[in-house]
Amino acid sequence: MSFHSINYCLALLLGCLSVCVVVSQTQYKRLEYKYSFKGPYIVLKDNSVPFWDVGGNAIASDDQIRLAPSLKARKGYMWSKNAVNFDWWEVEMSMRVSGSGRVGGDGLGFWYTTERMQEGDAFGGPTTWHGLGVFFDSFDNDGKMNNPYVYVILNDGDKVFDHDADGNVQQLGGCLRDYRNKPFPIKVKVEYYRNVLTVLMSNGLTADEVPELCLRAENVYLPRNAYFGLSAATGGLADDHDVLSFVTNSVHDQSQERSQQISQMERQKLESQFRDYNDKLEVQRQEYLKQHPEKAQQQQTLQQQQAGTAGQFENPQDRALRQIFDGQQFIHLAIQQLHKRIDEIIGRQERTLSAVSSITSGQVTVGQPVAGTNAKPVFRSTGPFSEMSLSSLSDIPTATAAATAGPDPTIRGRFHHPDATGTPDGFA
Repeated sequence: MSFHSINYCLALLLGCLSVCVVVSQTQYKRLEYKYSFKGPYIVLKDNSVPFWDVGGNAIASDDQIRLAPSLKARKGYMWSKNAVNFDWWEVEMSMRVSGSGRVGGDGLGFWYTTERMQEGDAFGGPTTWHGLGVFFDSFDNDGKMNNPYVYVILNDGDKVFDHDADGNVQQLGGCLRDYRNKPFPIKVKVEYYRNVLTVLMSNGLTADEVPELCLRAENVYLPRNAYFGLSAATGGLADDHDVLSFVTNSVHDQSQERSQQISQMERQKLESQFRDYNDKLEVQRQEYLKQHPEKAQQQQTLQQQQAGTAGQFENPQDRALRQIFDGQQFIHLAIQQLHKRIDEIIGRQERTLSAVSSITSGQVTVGQPVAGTNAKPVFRSTGPFSEMSLSSLSDIPTATAAATAGPDPTIRGRFHHPDATGTPDGFA
């Protein structure tokens, strides 16, 4: 490849990247909660799903919707109650298809049609429809050994779904993906923006996997004010068809967002209408209180109680300052306790050093036992140690020798007094 060819390819690649950046910067997405559901709280107390209708053999629980259980000849479906009121959209769905057999059946369908709540042979959905159908076909009806297979069919209401042939001649396109019995849920993303339909899908082998492209078709024109739907069916073979989440986002252009912003004059008009409404509401409230004095008394009492308790609560700034002061006071008290303990330790060290110095200097005396008692002789000292009991008179020479021998060589350098050569009194 020549140098000019390489430059041409690089320029073309940079141009495509710049176009992609521009496109991504000129659109924004908004969550549409009325067309979405997600665990762990999908159902209400009456087992209904907000903004959705569930029918057939579908079972709704807190964390998933089981469209069709792993029993033979079962069909289930669910449809949004509200029609879609935006042109471009994106749906991110998480699903799981699992069964005990090597081959499963029958499949699951994703719908965007003008009619709703119709049951049929197209994976639990209608066999004729006006709109879009994305099908996850698990069973090989046509015998071509190409299932599980994911494909798209567009219908204007005149076509009848050919279930026995897996809709071969009716397909817009598809991809061969094995989505059964995977360790993690399958992530499916269906996007319709500027008449371009894109289907992406993961393989369910990892938890954080990014969906890969399955189908992209241009010049796709879907009807407006249609409904989202899901369905599943089983035949002679049965799988559990579970949908864990269904999140819908509307896709808008930045130019469309700017066109939807109200002007300053219209904003002032709306604010004026809001103030007039508040004034009328206040007048009506005062008239009501005049007609019902007991309500006025209750309101006045409530206001007084609120005013009395207003000072009992501190604002965040005061609470933060109080916490800082409390922390400083706690640290100050801890330092005081630490100083006190250090002073006690220093005092004990000084008394110990004084006692050792007194013993090594020979300032010790031996007391006499009290007459008529069995008390032991007492070894007295003029230092901090006032007295020491001796076990017997035989210990006195040992104590005398220790006193005359001088201090322990291990502490001679610190506690020895050169003039301490005397002997205890009474043993000269």
